[in-house]
Amino acid sequence: MTAQAVGCGRQDVAERATRNEELRREGADAAKGLRSELAKLVIASTTQQLGDKKVVWIKRDEKTTHDFEFMGNLASGISVSAENKDIVILLTSTLPGKDQTQLVMVQSNNQDKAKELFDAIKTVLAGDGKVVKGGGAKGRFMGKVEGKWGKAEDLKVSEIVEKVSCRQCTICIPKANN
Repeated sequence: MTAQAVGCGRQDVAERATRNEELRREGADAAKGLRSELAKLVIASTTQQLGDKKVVWIKRDEKTTHDFEFMGNLASGISVSAENKDIVILLTSTLPGKDQTQLVMVQSNNQDKAKELFDAIKTVLAGDGKVVKGGGAKGRFMGKVEGKWGKAEDLKVSEIVEKVSCRQCTICIPKANN
């Protein structure tokens, strides 16, 4: 580092660089704490509104929580808190802009329902020319969707969620080949 780049005198470069690193670490710790607090609030709010739902869809569009780690924390927290242990949790994290990568996660203690919902979402989005890359196992399925996500995609996914919610025994979604 040069004194000019750090914005101080030559004799203060080492001290300033050390202080900048401390500030960076403190900022990262603060952001981690805020993300944890936000996750707790979203989990509590969602759990209160579950009722007898079979599927819950959480839509996220915040850049600071646009990652699978945050989405996984939400899904796990809701799974633990929910009375219905077979609830299917769908999380989407979509950012504005056509060149963005959108995230989709489906989680449930009932692996078959989670896989079927994830596959149905992949099929519906593929019909629009979007590719969902990803997969999963043990009741958690994750994928990345390239391209713009808008109202049309929300509508198609909400139709799938509605179909999934309408029956107790199986998911009434047409297979990819139909």
